[in-house]
Amino acid sequence: MAPLLRELLPLLAVLYLVDCLTVVRRGARLFSSYFGLDLRLRGRGLAFAGVLPLDQAFAASRCGLVATGERLYLPPRKALGAAPYRERAWTPLAWEQARGLAVAGREIRFADGRRLRLATAAEARDVAAMAVELLALPPAERAAAAGARSTRALDPAALIARRAAFEAAVNPVSALGLALFCAIFLALPPLIYLGMPPASLIGTLLAGVAALWAGTAAASAWVARRLRREGLIGGDGALLAICLSLPSAVRASLHLGHDLLHGCDFLAAAAVLLPRSAALPLLRVELHGAACAASGGDSAGWRRFWEERRGQLDVLLSHLEVSSEEVMAPPPRRTPAAAGYCPFCDSEFPPGHALCTRCGTPLLTHSAATAA
Repeated sequence: MAPLLRELLPLLAVLYLVDCLTVVRRGARLFSSYFGLDLRLRGRGLAFAGVLPLDQAFAASRCGLVATGERLYLPPRKALGAAPYRERAWTPLAWEQARGLAVAGREIRFADGRRLRLATAAEARDVAAMAVELLALPPAERAAAAGARSTRALDPAALIARRAAFEAAVNPVSALGLALFCAIFLALPPLIYLGMPPASLIGTLLAGVAALWAGTAAASAWVARRLRREGLIGGDGALLAICLSLPSAVRASLHLGHDLLHGCDFLAAAAVLLPRSAALPLLRVELHGAACAASGGDSAGWRRFWEERRGQLDVLLSHLEVSSEEVMAPPPRRTPAAAGYCPFCDSEFPPGHALCTRCGTPLLTHSAATAA
């Protein structure tokens, strides 16, 4: 049995690393931790969604559907720089065009052929339900109802409570996954590669691995049903993969929490999950972008949406215990001659520039106190 295991274990290790990899698609963001360290934000591309069973990984969309009293707006395909704050970069959609929308996995399909792809299937179902709910309201009530939903999505206290409830529920799954990881990748290699006696331990250890796998699958199914019942997750937590794939079973708790952020605003997730130093630049971009959008939009509904959103962000400022003035202060100069700073593209400009040459938006001004 040992020669066969010598061939299989490297393959299992490769499959485990493949299971750790995830493709972050356009418009999505991944909050993930590695080796128990703080969560970090990953953008588009190939990224590790946690390595150890005790790590965490949560997906969210950077830009979602914007709902005003007059129309819906689909986010730009390339939400780079200041694009998310320009009305002309978004695709307007009359409310009547939202009739007959359908959800297919992570995608919302509208009757006219337009599509909106979100980070998770649970998020797609949430956004579709919101659109249907608002469509059923009288036009005069839609803006207020959309604002109320936006306020709830930005509530950090609700996300903190949701995360705490999730972690309490998945603790048994995490413990089983860690035991499975230790049995496969820490206990087995000395026995099969170094020939440590007694050889009978191999059979005993393999029986233990099988029992742990079965226990992890059963615990994951029970926890997933509980989480769905409490509204914490929207899908099945990749139960099929956990039951059929040993590497997926080791990382079962990460699979269960992938869509935990459905119904939460990306900025709220950043304020709660990321270190303060990583969340503040994102909040600076949003505050500056909201001000630009509120003053530069073509329609009254668009401007009103961003004016209200600017006020709604105060709850995140309070959570981070920081004032808007502190957030809007540019970071320390990288070059002594810089007088202006663009939070969208992270560029600095010498005196005489009022607008960013790349984004076309007003610059934040360096004060004398920010000199390097």
